[in-house]
Amino acid sequence: MAEPDRNASPNGLPHDGGPILDASAREQVGQHLQALYAPVFDDRLDPRLAELLQRLGHGEAERKKDPAAAPPRPGARCSRSASGRMMR
Repeated sequence: MAEPDRNASPNGLPHDGGPILDASAREQVGQHLQALYAPVFDDRLDPRLAELLQRLGHGEAERKKDPAAAPPRPGARCSRSASGRMMR
């Protein structure tokens, strides 16, 4: 039986000669990372952070509706129009 080529990566591409993780090792690393980060994902999100993310998402949705609406320049003074839209 032929010896496997140690210079070829699992996807057939050449690599720099460093160590390669086989499928089993990658699976184990993935399981360990899931176990490590599961408590982080299960924690309740701070309400202030949730509000900020919601506001950022709302702003992104507005930019997608109106791509011509550029975000204000840093340091530029902005005010709201009667419609609630930001004006420079």
